[in-house]
Amino acid sequence: MKRKILFRVDGGNIPHIGTGHLVRCLLLAQKLAAKKDVDILFVMKNYEETVRKVREEGFKVCTISPDKNELDFLIGCIKKFQPETVVVDKLHNGIEYMQKIKDTGVILVTLDDLGKGNRYADIVINAIFDKGDTCYKGLNYLILPEKVVNKRKINKKCKCVLLSFGGYDYLNLTLKVMKALSKLDKAIKIVVAVGGSYERKEQLNHFLLKESKRKYVVFYDSPNFNSLLAQCDLAVVSGGLTLFQAVSMGKPSIVLCQYKHQLRTALKLEKKDALINLGMGDQASETAIEKAVKSLVGNYEKRLKMNQKGRSLIDGKGLTRVVDLVETCKKE
Repeated sequence: MKRKILFRVDGGNIPHIGTGHLVRCLLLAQKLAAKKDVDILFVMKNYEETVRKVREEGFKVCTISPDKNELDFLIGCIKKFQPETVVVDKLHNGIEYMQKIKDTGVILVTLDDLGKGNRYADIVINAIFDKGDTCYKGLNYLILPEKVVNKRKINKKCKCVLLSFGGYDYLNLTLKVMKALSKLDKAIKIVVAVGGSYERKEQLNHFLLKESKRKYVVFYDSPNFNSLLAQCDLAVVSGGLTLFQAVSMGKPSIVLCQYKHQLRTALKLEKKDALINLGMGDQASETAIEKAVKSLVGNYEKRLKMNQKGRSLIDGKGLTRVVDLVETCKKE
């Protein structure tokens, strides 16, 4: 009999939700499903684009209607699907919410949840917030795409800069940074990775038509993002999963945060010399962005140090560790 696992997660072009939670749940689900003896169901709010993405990945989805009580609907799905394990990837879950899930008799796993309800979870994994009463916290438990083997050394001359600000890009940092780097040396290739939930494509295309000073290479919702990241010499990113991915691959990175909770992460990694933190993206000026990129492009020693620090901080094996935890925790 197949082991059943239910994921409760949302993703979409909604402020303070974005797509990062969904991306890591999909990574976890794909790794679990690879063993063929697992049946997986996603329970999500009905944000059309991200629901479609989950279905395209081959997973079943139950969508929560706006007119229904979320907790009641979720409990109904659990009783009908009868999973052994429920993975909740939502911030700040309350006592009633988590207790009612646990009362169904499931193994309860929660990801980066500092809410009071996490006391009811069997496994609490706080990779990003690195807090709470759990032994499963810190960068070793980051759920990231498994590393592309990157044999490229840090080039003394920077030839390629990657821009990527998540699937949604709440603050539209993509366009802001493209404008800021319009005067960057034309010999440097600028690759722009735009997520599937990005809403300002028309605005971006209008800028590209007007921009004659330099050429940008733009990828929309690329399935080969790992390869794009592996090929760049420097990355300008926001403070979500893309940042951790870049650091784990040893990519010298400049960070513009989309949300305040990302600032804590960026500050921690900056103190370890793994990146340059420009703070909140909507507060950083185009001049400051241009200056930071030009400075890092011209400083080989600093890029080399960031490469070494990043690789030592994040080993990229968090996905395997979390899968092992989920697989080994079974009902008594």
